[in-house]
Amino acid sequence: MANEWRTNGERMAKEPPYSFVVRTWERLWFPRANDERSMSEVDLDAIEDAMLRHRDPVVTTGDLADELGCSSRHVLNQLRILERTDDVGSKQVGARAVAWWHVDRVTPPTMRPDEHPDQTALDDASETSDDRDGFEDLLADWTPGRTDAKRQEQRDAGRAALRVLRDDGRMTRSDFEDELLPAFAVEDQSKETWWRKSVRPALRLAVDDGRAVHHHGPPHEYEWV
Repeated sequence: MANEWRTNGERMAKEPPYSFVVRTWERLWFPRANDERSMSEVDLDAIEDAMLRHRDPVVTTGDLADELGCSSRHVLNQLRILERTDDVGSKQVGARAVAWWHVDRVTPPTMRPDEHPDQTALDDASETSDDRDGFEDLLADWTPGRTDAKRQEQRDAGRAALRVLRDDGRMTRSDFEDELLPAFAVEDQSKETWWRKSVRPALRLAVDDGRAVHHHGPPHEYEWV
């Protein structure tokens, strides 16, 4: 018994009581290198791409976490950043549930139905619309911005991006910025916001329509086909 007690005591000296608590705390607060690497790869672009490609237009953090292979907390942090830049929207749908959507895919109404203007002249307007570059049908359902003036500026920038890509064939983000800024700058938009909200959405429409291809790189490039 004494020998057994001494052996236990020696083991306790080597591993103090409650050491398992310390080990558990370390695992919770100091992720493994692989976990850190995977989270660093799930950046804002990855979150946006997942939202735009998901089978459902409205998703939860769990949906995105499962698809991207990262934690729901990391997804939530990224979504909050995107929400501050007006790239995504959210709505509380239950006691603890929040639904998220990308503004390029789901556009909340900006006015009540009874506030909409008379629509009788839409057919005539569509016949006289300027479609000299052939992009009107591609951009028809894209309604960026919260005011008519802002929407027109963003659509002009997106149309210019499509036109220059068609002419040049293959371009990177920096190519678009060098070619189009400041001629097609949008008021109150930084270079980052201009790319994310005024140029890239138009390029994605071209990709979805089969007119362009997005090469994920690096570097990220768009190619007109």
